[in-house]
Amino acid sequence: VGALIAAAIESIGTIFTWKRLTPFLCVRASEFKPSILRRLLGTGAWTIIGQIGTLLLMSIDLLLVNRIFGPEDGGLFALALQWALLLRLIANVMAGTFTPTITHAYATRASNLVKNTTVQSIKFVGLAIAFPIGMICGFSDSLLSIWLGIDFSELSGLLILLTAPLIVQLPLTPIFALALAADRLRAICFSTLILGIINPFIAWFLAVPLGWGMIGIGASSGALYALRSFLIDLPLAEKIEKGTGKESTKALFLATFVCAIIAIISWIINKALSPDCWPEILFCISAILAIACPSVYFAATNPEERLAVKKLIRLPIASDN
Repeated sequence: VGALIAAAIESIGTIFTWKRLTPFLCVRASEFKPSILRRLLGTGAWTIIGQIGTLLLMSIDLLLVNRIFGPEDGGLFALALQWALLLRLIANVMAGTFTPTITHAYATRASNLVKNTTVQSIKFVGLAIAFPIGMICGFSDSLLSIWLGIDFSELSGLLILLTAPLIVQLPLTPIFALALAADRLRAICFSTLILGIINPFIAWFLAVPLGWGMIGIGASSGALYALRSFLIDLPLAEKIEKGTGKESTKALFLATFVCAIIAIISWIINKALSPDCWPEILFCISAILAIACPSVYFAATNPEERLAVKKLIRLPIASDN
């Protein structure tokens, strides 16, 4: 019911924004052009196919756990899954801020702007989510103990498994915006559907015959999504705009490296201090952010990227020394 109400409010807000910002845009059947309509319907069809594939690939894990292991294990799996869902939401919102720029740059055939914006968006999204992913992995047992109780700390391995692969999945979200602008969705959407169809079978095989349990179900979707990222997303970005795929790969590896460093530091602090309440773990996280954020900002970005960050957050632009 809550999801239905939220969707209705979002739809009303979208219509209100449309009428407020572009009142000159009206939908009239008499102005439909069959050739353009067919292309739009084709793009929409591939988008729907991709969404179905994404549901089968990323949203069927909980159903499988419930069906194979029962509702009790399903409830435990859902607890660990909440963090991954939150990170996906954050990454999608961040990536969405770059979509209009990528679309406009491609429409105006500004090749350098298309490449730079796509790579920068992947880099910014990757570096931004590297911090929460790394800290969730490093503090996994303490987070679960404080949040749910000491008995739930045994889910730390599952939490890490569901969270860690996101560092090679979520940063590449802006590539979908590039593929949409270029109307090259077929490869991404079709591969997502195929991987989504085979995901339940691989998950079952890992969970039951191999005896991996819930770990196998989480590993299946994570591995298949990462496979699509490297075999489909990055090559497609390179094909649409030369150099984009290579630079995006570098940005992805940089984000992964930063995430690994943050995870190691968090793990060391977690083992040394063993925080057992929210104020203590928040203090540890704040200390890590206070040191790591400036270090990553100046070490992992160039002056052009720092200028883009300042414009993005609407801060006064000053020269970097």
